[in-house]
Amino acid sequence: MDTLSTAQTSDRIMASVDPRQQYQSIVISGIQQAVNQGDGRVLDLLAVEMESKAADMKDTMGDGFYSNGTGNSSKDITGLIAAVDDSTNVVTYEGISRTTYTAWRSTYTSDATVTLPDFATDFNAAKVGAEDPTLILSTPAIFNIYEALMDQDVRYSLTFTGYDQIYGTGMPRKSGALAQGQGFNSLYFRGIPFVADEKCTTGRMYTLNEKHIFFHTFRSHPKHKAQKHGFFWTGMKEPVNQDGEVGQLLWYGNLASDGPRFSAVRVAITG
Repeated sequence: MDTLSTAQTSDRIMASVDPRQQYQSIVISGIQQAVNQGDGRVLDLLAVEMESKAADMKDTMGDGFYSNGTGNSSKDITGLIAAVDDSTNVVTYEGISRTTYTAWRSTYTSDATVTLPDFATDFNAAKVGAEDPTLILSTPAIFNIYEALMDQDVRYSLTFTGYDQIYGTGMPRKSGALAQGQGFNSLYFRGIPFVADEKCTTGRMYTLNEKHIFFHTFRSHPKHKAQKHGFFWTGMKEPVNQDGEVGQLLWYGNLASDGPRFSAVRVAITG
């Protein structure tokens, strides 16, 4: 019959995410439009320019995904170097100090040589309660290291429905088959895919929980209709003092994490 405590406690700390912007300008001069008119035009100029600039934006955002957010006068995306860290590189993340709040730290390991037990160590470090990591992300070189660690005496179950590979067009292609009986193009560890990305920082391997790492984007623009995932198109505009048209492809948002402790990173891997 003890008296029940009704004292209110503060159990949450609010994180703040600074928005970042990416853009590409599509510029078409009047003479270019004149040349590409009529039935005999060589190409759809606007479509080609849009496709080219979209590829440039994807490339820039891919670089930002692995950054610490301080590049370009802190205008770049706050990437995985900041999100998955134990304060070695970034002490204060999303306005919260990793020195004060240890739950805001990821498991950070520096080790030149990676072994199969290391994969298990990182997996277990990123596992919290019933939540398991969902993705291992690293460089093609470290993908090759993991492939070489596969025991030649173990029989593997091969399928043709492995983890989708994404190409420049954004279209996935199923993987999982062997090429001429040698080498894997799809690898897993404890049921989660290992993805090789050439933009990943050299020597780094991330064990991530994708439920806690995401792009936080804007859904609306004061003037322009939202497309998808934070992208906006301004439409083509004619400058008052130039013979041509200019339009911008815009993106507002940033990479965010609501739980760095759900991920792990291993750095300085050379073999």
